Amino acid sequence: MKNLEELMTQGRIRRESRRDEFVRKSLLSDEFLDLIQKNKKPFDLMMSYYQCAIMEIETKFRVLDQEYSLEYDKNPIEAIKSRVKSPESLAKKIRRKNIPMSLTSIEENIKDIAGVRVICSFPDDI
Repeated sequence: MKNLEELMTQGRIRRESRRDEFVRKSLLSDEFLDLIQKNKKPFDLMMSYYQCAIMEIETKFRVLDQEYSLEYDKNPIEAIKSRVKSPESLAKKIRRKNIPMSLTSIEENIKDIAGVRVICSFPDDI
């Protein structure tokens, strides 16, 4: 029984050692880190376009709400909520849908990178 436990422990240690070696050689290699750095800037730029679009839409809704408030003496918009998908969530969706890792492919295939929700108190305010 003790021999079996020792063998299992040694096997686990060997697997962990191989995994750590793979991570060091593959995922932490200079080439891999350079690839990430090279592709990070275009990705950040794409995400900033979505963030700017969200800010612009929110501003237009706030202006619309203010104008409506002045003209009709009431505010139809109760709240405006927005979000831009996090890079982690985006990566999981790319993997789940088996989408190629290119900005063009991401923009063409993922339709919920950013979103705005406008909440009105009453159906007539919509």
